[in-house]
Amino acid sequence: MLKRVLVFTLILYGLVGYFALSSATSLPVSDLVAWWSFDDPENPFKDETGRFTDITVVRGDLLQATSGVRGNALEFQKEGSDYPYFYTEALKWPTNSFTIAGWLKPYSLNTDWFGWLAFVSKGGNEDLNSDENSFNFEFYNGKGHVRFGEQNWWNQYWTPNPMVEENVFHFVAVTYDGSTLRFYKDASLVGEVNISAGIQAANSPIYVGADFPGSDNYFYGIMDEVTLWQTALSSDQISTLYSYNGAPVPLPAGVWLLGGGLLGWGIFRRKYSWC
Repeated sequence: MLKRVLVFTLILYGLVGYFALSSATSLPVSDLVAWWSFDDPENPFKDETGRFTDITVVRGDLLQATSGVRGNALEFQKEGSDYPYFYTEALKWPTNSFTIAGWLKPYSLNTDWFGWLAFVSKGGNEDLNSDENSFNFEFYNGKGHVRFGEQNWWNQYWTPNPMVEENVFHFVAVTYDGSTLRFYKDASLVGEVNISAGIQAANSPIYVGADFPGSDNYFYGIMDEVTLWQTALSSDQISTLYSYNGAPVPLPAGVWLLGGGLLGWGIFRRKYSWC
C-alpha cells in the first residue's frame, strides 16, 4: 500500500509541476539581450545568449561560484575597499524600453559609505569612454533606484520601500516601456511611476556588480540568474520569470519531476504486479 501511495505521489507531483509550467505566460526570448546563469564552472561569466563573448573581469579572484536559487550562483566578495565586477563589450541599446531582473542576496547594503549597492548599469565609466549612461538599476538603503535619460542621469526614481535585505535572497526586477517604470520584488509590484525620459542609445558596456556615476558603488553578496531584455516584460511575464527561478526558459526541475514520477511508476509496475 505504501508503495502505491509513493508512486501516486510521484506522478501527481510531476503532473502538477508540468501543468504549472505549461500554463505560465510565455516569455519573449527573442528580446533577451543577456543572461548570466553562473552555472558553468569553467566559465561562470558566460552569457547564455551568446551575444557577449568578450567579458572583462575585474578582481576575478574575489568572484567565487556558490550555490544559488537555481544551480550555481556567483559570490561577489571584497578585499578592503576593493570589489569585483565584470562588463561586456560595448552595445548600442536598440529600443526605448528594458527589463533588468535577477536574484540578489547582499551581505551589505552599503558599498560606498553613502548607502548605495550596485546591480546592473549600462555605461557610466569615463575611463572606458562610456560616461554617457543609458540606464542603471541599483539600491539606496535597500530601496530600488533607477536613473536614466537624456539629461546626464538627472532622471531618478526610487521605490517607497526596500527591495533587498542583507543575507536574504529576493528576486528583483525593473521594467520600462517608454512611459512607465515598474519595480517588482518577488514578482509583486512594489513601485510604479509614469515618466517621459528617453534612454540614451550610447555605445557602452553593460556592467554587472558596479555603478560608476557619482560615488562609485559595487555589489557585495550573491547574484543568480541575471537577465536583461530589450522590452518591458508584463507583470504576468515577470511572474513567469519568477516561477522559472529567474531563468528565461522553463526549469528542468518540472520535467525531471514528471519523468521521475513516470519512471518510478514503470519500475514499480514491473517489480510489483499489483501496481
